[in-house]
Amino acid sequence: MLIIDKNGIRSEMPFQQVAPRFCVFEYVYFSRPDSIVEGRGVYHARKAIGGELASESHIDADLIIPVPDSGVPAALGYAEKSGVPFDLGIIRNHYVGRTFIQPTQKGRTDSVKLKHNANPAAVKGKRIVLVDDSIVRGTTSRKIVTMMRNAGAAEVHMRIASPPTTHPCFYGVDTPSQDQLIAARMTVDEIAAEIGVDSLAFITVDGMYKAIGDMARNEDQPQFCDACFTGDYPIRLASGLSAKRVSHGVRNNGRWFCRSVGQTCPVTGATRGIGRAVAIAAAAAGAELIITGRTVGALEEADDAIRAAGGRSTMVDWI
Repeated sequence: MLIIDKNGIRSEMPFQQVAPRFCVFEYVYFSRPDSIVEGRGVYHARKAIGGELASESHIDADLIIPVPDSGVPAALGYAEKSGVPFDLGIIRNHYVGRTFIQPTQKGRTDSVKLKHNANPAAVKGKRIVLVDDSIVRGTTSRKIVTMMRNAGAAEVHMRIASPPTTHPCFYGVDTPSQDQLIAARMTVDEIAAEIGVDSLAFITVDGMYKAIGDMARNEDQPQFCDACFTGDYPIRLASGLSAKRVSHGVRNNGRWFCRSVGQTCPVTGATRGIGRAVAIAAAAAGAELIITGRTVGALEEADDAIRAAGGRSTMVDWI
């Protein structure tokens, strides 16, 4: 942290040294398949996850079909391990963005309709296993299953190359409410009925770790951030915040961010996420804040929260 005051400019590290916990979902979905992340090839990690998924939960089928594009490497690994042929039963429109981060349900549903199209010649009369990277809200899965049945598939099974997503991510992924996560509300069998598949299985947490290159998850010191699957967040909740719909920040008795009452602290992105939690914690420690955000309305809401915590702020919008 860079501090500028009447004594000049100095740099301080206000946080304790902790073991890194890289986001495991980078291997599942976020990173490009050709990426090398912390020395691991993402493409090969995804294929290995698919192979492990087949070992854990294979079912008799005629074809393994990926949900493109992120499900392709896992489906290849699943097909190789199971010995069942791989085929493209779904054709993707590459001019549509990610569906699970669309801000409205209607937007997610419309995007799914534009994003994927069935290949009836490949699936008609076949028992198929769909392999996808994850199920977040269930919108995409439900539409794809319906699309496969309409294309003539005899049976539709689904295998997921990540554990059930049961907790929100507060580190930049727009899944803010646990109530929106289908796996937080339903069992695996209930999800299967909801999306309309003949069977559904997710890879286990230990299976995912094994595929990435670790023997199993270290329960005392997890190797990755896997909070979306386990609820074990690397940064604990700031006091007074809800585990279901908030962002995270470490408080450390209210003084880790600003070391003296009255010190001026700049906080970027203070309207949401970690930035908001930092701003509130610093305000409670007696700091005077300079906060930035994208909109005046959001800044005013953050300012209200800062004042409620006993602090003061100067607002600076980015535009």
